[in-house]
Amino acid sequence: MTAAAQPPAATPGQPTATPDLLYTQDEEDLRSAVRALLADRADAPAVIAATESDTPYDPRLWEALATGIGAAGLLVPEKLGGQGASHREAAVVLEELGRSVAPAPYLTSSVVATETLLALARDDGPAPALLSELASGARTAVLAVPFATPPAGARAALAPLDGTVRGVADAAAADVLLVPTSEGLYAVEATAPGVVVEPLVPLDLTRPLATLTLAGATGTLLADAEASTTAVRRGLLAGAGLLASEQLGIAEWCLTETVRYTRERHQFNRPLGSFQALKHRMAQLWLETVSARAAARNAADALATGSPDAPLAVAVAQAYCSGVAVHAAEECVQLHGGIGMTWEHPAHLYLKRAKADSIAYVLSACRLQALVLDVLGSGAGAARVRAWRREADGNGQAGPRACPAGAVPYAPPAGPIRWCARAGRSVARPPGVWPWGAAAARTRPTRVRQAMTDMDRRSVLQLTSAAAVAGGLVAGSGGTAQAARRAARRIVLTGRRTGANIPDVLTAGVPYFVRYDLSDAQGAAVGTENAHCLPVVVDLDGSFVLATLVLSLDDGLITAATAYRRPLPAVTESPVNPRPWSHTFAITGGTESYAAASGSITIDHRTRDEDVLTIDLADTAP
Repeated sequence: MTAAAQPPAATPGQPTATPDLLYTQDEEDLRSAVRALLADRADAPAVIAATESDTPYDPRLWEALATGIGAAGLLVPEKLGGQGASHREAAVVLEELGRSVAPAPYLTSSVVATETLLALARDDGPAPALLSELASGARTAVLAVPFATPPAGARAALAPLDGTVRGVADAAAADVLLVPTSEGLYAVEATAPGVVVEPLVPLDLTRPLATLTLAGATGTLLADAEASTTAVRRGLLAGAGLLASEQLGIAEWCLTETVRYTRERHQFNRPLGSFQALKHRMAQLWLETVSARAAARNAADALATGSPDAPLAVAVAQAYCSGVAVHAAEECVQLHGGIGMTWEHPAHLYLKRAKADSIAYVLSACRLQALVLDVLGSGAGAARVRAWRREADGNGQAGPRACPAGAVPYAPPAGPIRWCARAGRSVARPPGVWPWGAAAARTRPTRVRQAMTDMDRRSVLQLTSAAAVAGGLVAGSGGTAQAARRAARRIVLTGRRTGANIPDVLTAGVPYFVRYDLSDAQGAAVGTENAHCLPVVVDLDGSFVLATLVLSLDDGLITAATAYRRPLPAVTESPVNPRPWSHTFAITGGTESYAAASGSITIDHRTRDEDVLTIDLADTAP
């Protein structure tokens, strides 16, 4: 599908298609090409050497990536000299760039600047010519806004080409500056009179920042103020959504290298990775990384298909993947021990990149709250929730409060926990839970944080053995191989719930665990299904959940992940509407008979305690 031929966005309230979290063969081929190039031109010693030089990035590497592979033009239509691909392919490139932390202006030029120009690409305007130059890799451009500017901050306050912008990523090496002003969006040559670019010393040395000063500079007006605001917002939204893929690449590299090191490094005559405490920590990293993959792929797919849920998918990916990348990098440094603290080891590059990315295109918690209510909670139910929140924020009381009909627990991913009892009941605020309003600033909810930690620990411990095997920490042990079942490439199993710690009322940021015993068509037991679910946003008519799945079968393990809408009320038990529903997981790996497995798993929830799994294997090891 070309960028120019993307389907129109659906209107709010219309049902949206199930997100496609799987990688296509073309995407895997692109990944292989980019990874091979970066392994040859941007290995760890080369990246460390580049951070010590005065050159922002290697021009030969950029030429090979942008022109040789054609990555610079992935988002540009073919009629303008691009590849006519989509955000899904661009996300794959950014995953690999995150995996290598290679200095390259791909995110700022080939995503943010390109997406901004695509919104203005009329046949008779100056934008198409500039897009063709960016697609060829001959020139690079950056949007002249601070790297931390969120999509909602698209409207600039600069006077016409006169002012200072601090913290502009990759500005020092850009050929063209896209400057949003009060009059509109201008394209300004970086070498034009009146333009001063002063490099800064950033935390992340692989992505240089600069202060841009414009003093009466001249440029080409691309669009008026209204059109430019829309275009800049579109560019920043794409940048925020695909940045999650870069953060996914960072987390995957950190997890892979940490597992490898702890398997090779020995203490007390045994591998470090065999110690239970370290296995638990790496199992937690594995859970987070697989969930981050689901969130990042969901955001990329939403951008590629023009989904009306794209702003929400981007916000979820941004909020979740930022923390995962930072946590993975911190654990990588610590579990590598003394060598991880040295300049010669690349672990510090990943930590710095993860920290810098966590504040890039950042969306505030308040803005995320409003976004979730707009996207998930449309209609009268959302109006009741808003009215209740206004009342609560006004009085700031922390004691018992009657909840209006329809109010549900809700929290932004990185924000405080909000609580209201199930509809129609009036209860006291649970001990330690953050209240609404001004009282929130006076309360320290240590008990809630401890409860969240304990609940997450219980869930992780249930999955530790499976995750450790899937992560390569220990050798797995399977049973009798079921060759005929695998050969069919489709496995249909029935699951019956045998364990769960699902709370009565979902709370965003608090995970829960579900376990099913699996049987085949003949009723024979074949293994277990273990799901770790993290509600990211919770609303009146449904929730947005990141889920990690481990199928422990008699002939190996299958791991999978998804990001999905849970079309059930936040009250999880009776009186839940028992209507059936289904969702699809993307297979992320496996062991033994399912080594290198790929494909999908569709789960049909028939009743509260029974589901049917359909495993479609696209590829398995012989």
